[in-house]
Amino acid sequence: MLKAMDPSDLPADRSRRVQRLEYAGEALDVDALPTAPWALVEDWVRVAHERAVSGTSRAGGRRVGARVDGVGPTVIEPAALELATVDAEGAPDVRTVLCRDISPEGLQLFTSLVSAKARQIQHEPRVAVTWTWPGIFRALRFRGLAEELPRDVVDEYFRNRPWGARIGAHASRQSHPLENRDELVAREAELVARWPDTGAETDVPTPEHWGGFLVRPTSVEVWTGRVSRLHDRWRWVQPEAVGGTGGPRPGLQGGDLAPLDDDAAWTRTLLQP
Repeated sequence: MLKAMDPSDLPADRSRRVQRLEYAGEALDVDALPTAPWALVEDWVRVAHERAVSGTSRAGGRRVGARVDGVGPTVIEPAALELATVDAEGAPDVRTVLCRDISPEGLQLFTSLVSAKARQIQHEPRVAVTWTWPGIFRALRFRGLAEELPRDVVDEYFRNRPWGARIGAHASRQSHPLENRDELVAREAELVARWPDTGAETDVPTPEHWGGFLVRPTSVEVWTGRVSRLHDRWRWVQPEAVGGTGGPRPGLQGGDLAPLDDDAAWTRTLLQP
């Protein structure tokens, strides 16, 4: 049972439990900023993945985040980002997903098409993404349009997932209620017997309900945490693609958007922290 706390004890208790961190992010070189955001986005994603150092735990599992001398802070899961959508009533919803590929065309995310996020995207394809790496004091923000990926792209990605993850995609109707975990485990066991691990990419077929989305950005923001909270923030937008609030304009189609490396399509603005 949790110990009851008198409100007068809260400030003192918080001072013991919470330490303020002074941000020490690398300053952005204004003269080196690209006209279009792709070069900087690509570099930051590359650096984040380089800082994700893995090893093996005593239990035989994967251990991530070991520090390497001379490299600096590491990143636990460099592919993890926050995807925000709205539901049919206009209420916001957000969750952590993994970005499995990024190119000048946008960010690729894979998921169950019966999940809450997939249903919400199908209803309202305008989305927002925050990709934060606290260990290196950096974050990327995107607003844009999500469109469903072609089936051949989904199949190629699914074949390259670990066997257990492919089984799990069949076992779960993501976001749907579950009576108890035993039900999920039993379903997994049935699928393991049906599709044993043969080491082949095709030993587990792609589920019909499995798919993915390409997030095509209309705006990109880069953030570097600096001393005294005087952070560096720059934002790129496609002026023809955004509305009055700065988000993707209503009725926008994917074909209306330029890639992240098109210098002629983007404008850049410095923001206050």
